[in-house]
Amino acid sequence: MSMRIRRERGFTLIELLVVIAVIAILAAIIFPVFAKAQAKAKQTHCLSNIRQLSTATLMFVQDNRGQLMDADTWASDLDEYVGNRKVFTCPLDTNGDGYVSYGLSGLLVGANGAGVKQSNILNPSEVGLYADATSMRFPDAPVLNYGGQSGTDFVKRHSLCISFMDGHAEPLGGRKQFDLNDPDSPVARAFYQAAGFGWVVNPGGGVMRPATAPVSGTFKVGGSTTVKPIWEAAIAGWTAARGANPNALFEGSDYWQTRKDGSTNDVGGASSKKTGIEDTDIIATDAVGIIVSSASKLGLTAMSAAQALPYYTTKPADVNGNAVHVYTRDEHSGTYEFFVKTVLKSANGGTVPTLGAHVIVVSSAQELVSKVSADPYAIGYAGLGEADPTKVTVLDFITAGDAVQQYSRQAVEDGNWGLIRPLYGKRTGSTSAAGDAFMAYVKSADFQQSTLFKSLFFKPMAAEAYPTAF
Repeated sequence: MSMRIRRERGFTLIELLVVIAVIAILAAIIFPVFAKAQAKAKQTHCLSNIRQLSTATLMFVQDNRGQLMDADTWASDLDEYVGNRKVFTCPLDTNGDGYVSYGLSGLLVGANGAGVKQSNILNPSEVGLYADATSMRFPDAPVLNYGGQSGTDFVKRHSLCISFMDGHAEPLGGRKQFDLNDPDSPVARAFYQAAGFGWVVNPGGGVMRPATAPVSGTFKVGGSTTVKPIWEAAIAGWTAARGANPNALFEGSDYWQTRKDGSTNDVGGASSKKTGIEDTDIIATDAVGIIVSSASKLGLTAMSAAQALPYYTTKPADVNGNAVHVYTRDEHSGTYEFFVKTVLKSANGGTVPTLGAHVIVVSSAQELVSKVSADPYAIGYAGLGEADPTKVTVLDFITAGDAVQQYSRQAVEDGNWGLIRPLYGKRTGSTSAAGDAFMAYVKSADFQQSTLFKSLFFKPMAAEAYPTAF
């Protein structure tokens, strides 16, 4: 009997190709999922690192009499508090171990590099502490937006991780979240505009120092109350570089021509009018507008100068049984000069309006924002760099041509906001080389890269760019 030999059938070429194709499809589906999971895990690791750094910072502050670390030593100061030096390094930092991947906020150190007092941080849940940044080898460590250090910037190795002075941290993604010109951007608010909103008190935070050694000597500078933050910031940068403090005088707009006692005055420039002032004295731009409480019950979304006039001159009708209140700066301020004597005068046929009895006068922008935010039946007029978005809402502005303009910092820079004023100030007294050098510094690109011009004010425009009619 013959034996039949059985042969095993193998894969055909077509079947093999089909199998390979199926495997390739599955890999194409599964591998990105694995990659995303791995990236998410590294982001979570990074977020954990930044939280631990924040906790270590709060521990250090408690042991250091309430003062934060200095710019040049913050990483080494925290070394013993973090326990493991790998906490300083983001898992996606290509430089690897031994590098510090996170930057301390420049708003938390002065122009001289010293850390601020914790008591100067008035809204810790909104003030930024750390963020992913250009890495440096330990013990050197990055400080974001700090005049004494160049080449440091935010770095999105995954989503951008940031932490705050109250210790909480969060990852941010998306272009809008990162837009430094958008007041609603968490990064802009936490690391730049926190100073303008009054969340942290530190005039020297984020100030660029003079590029060259300052000239020694004494001099005086002056201006209205509106320009005071500019002088404080400039003086902080100047003194950090040379140690000498100029004499600063801050007197209101009506002091421009003569003092109240009749003596000759030469202490600075009114912030909102050009009488007796040269355009060369312009040192910044201010965007201004009408604000209401974030909890406002007035139902207002936009307002023109003409529509604002009755609120200031005659008591408007009650709203739900409540009278509308108007808050304004005092007559010595540039805000009063600009709004009442320029904007409302234009809306009132060229006559300066008499303020009604229901108008409440305040002495500072911070007080104005605070009072309006607490009053749901209030409107106020303010510099918008100080319009804290957690408290107040900026109304859209209706121009004389009935165009509706929505406020944003970008709109101001593009010339698309109808309420823009020049801010004036100058060196006073006898001519001196030191005074001339100081004013050159204030107008320089170095100083105007400071946080001040990303929070409170804007860089000066050409004189012809400022609105002349409202």
